[in-house]
Amino acid sequence: MPQWKLLTLLHIWKCKHHISHKK
Repeated sequence: MPQWKLLTLLHIWKCKHHISHKK
């Protein structure tokens, strides 16, 4: 898996985690 894709998935996961934590 390309590194940029891994970083993108990590970023998306962090955003989702942040949103779920906010609610």
